[in-house]
Amino acid sequence: MQVRAFVAVSLCGLALYLALKDSSARGAVIPLPSTATDGSGNLLPGGSFDPHYRAVIGPGVNAVGPAVVYSASNIWSQWVPDDPHSGWIGFRDNSDSSPHGDYTYELLVNLTGYDPATASISGSWAADQFGSINLNGAATGVSLPDGNWNSANAPNLNPFSISSGFHSGLNTLDFVVNEPDGFDGLRVSSMTLTATPVPEPSTCCLLIGGAAIAGLARARSGRAKH
Repeated sequence: MQVRAFVAVSLCGLALYLALKDSSARGAVIPLPSTATDGSGNLLPGGSFDPHYRAVIGPGVNAVGPAVVYSASNIWSQWVPDDPHSGWIGFRDNSDSSPHGDYTYELLVNLTGYDPATASISGSWAADQFGSINLNGAATGVSLPDGNWNSANAPNLNPFSISSGFHSGLNTLDFVVNEPDGFDGLRVSSMTLTATPVPEPSTCCLLIGGAAIAGLARARSGRAKH
């Protein structure tokens, strides 16, 4: 009786662990911040610092700092217009300013607790004048030609997806924008991360251990009655 009770309850614990593991295997979908938004996903006013993206490389820019949200008056008339949950950013709130060249807008993506081999990111974006995306310093093959920012060509922005190149912990997602003249910037919207959570070893130990204790308790209870 003792052995049967112990085994039965232990199997229940194992079944619960496997059920939790199967649930995790379906993956989690995590929203990532759009450009020009606050922590709640609402559009920030022009001239604000973007709390999520920072300009990390640019000719003539001496200090690395947060990207700046464009004011409505500084947005190029042909750009896909801002909406309540995403907007255009630049290295300063003056789209007709210089110096010109390549600027990188960096977003950190934390994969702690997730399997990087299962991770993927999808969203939509526009970059004036040209754009490309790097992940952890490596090219992803995602790029945009001139005119991608024109609302007449891509009124809903340009879709993209990345499904390789991730690693555990913090990942660096870089949007590289070539700005050869005035009125240049970046817009990223509706971006999500999909990844499979990694079950913690302690979860299995707690479930099986708890089942073992319960089995012993049941066995002792049965023995006491006889």
